[in-house]
Amino acid sequence: MEDITELKCVCSNCGHTIEFLPEAAGQIIECPKCKEKSRLPDASSLSPAQEDTLTPLAPPRLCPACGAQMAPYGSTCETCENKRRRNLRLVIGIVSAIVVLAIGCLFLRKYYSTARQPIASQPLHAVLPPPKVKTPKSMRDFKISNFWLESKRGSNLTVAAGDIENTSGNLYLHLKASADLLDAKGIKIGSVTDEINELLPDKTWRFIATVKDSRAKSVRFASVKEIP
Repeated sequence: MEDITELKCVCSNCGHTIEFLPEAAGQIIECPKCKEKSRLPDASSLSPAQEDTLTPLAPPRLCPACGAQMAPYGSTCETCENKRRRNLRLVIGIVSAIVVLAIGCLFLRKYYSTARQPIASQPLHAVLPPPKVKTPKSMRDFKISNFWLESKRGSNLTVAAGDIENTSGNLYLHLKASADLLDAKGIKIGSVTDEINELLPDKTWRFIATVKDSRAKSVRFASVKEIP
């Protein structure tokens, strides 16, 4: 029966002696002590386990970015990779906190703005004004303002004007109003009239009539009535 000769080498990361069979030469293994992965050297470059000479797995390498020791055949610095993961988790945590705070601020602002809005309320026993009752139509339904004469700007035209307000709940149709023209001594020298098709309750009618008599110095309200 053929004896199985074990080979051995030294881990370049921790110096631990690794023994293996010749069939495993060239394979990637994990050091049983430091757990770093390395590729086993070829059998031709190694000595049997009983000899004193030990061959290292591979020369150590340093990370050009941080200076940490890297695995002999590794392409990534574990120290830099761990630092990148920590930074990424930190950034994600900060962004998440900002988003949560922003949502909370918006919620609180909306809540307080709604709470501060005055609530339109009406007393439980509010007294409403009584509705206007239609009464028989009469001259007492109208409030007459002072009438006056005025000249139109940019022309020689003179008009008589005045306000007639319907203070009742009655609707008046086809109204005709008249006003007396007075001379400088206050003597009536004529009259003017104006008409309106409809005068609603609580509305004001602006009476306007053209005055053709140049002797007229003033005007006064005379009458108002419905016409067929």
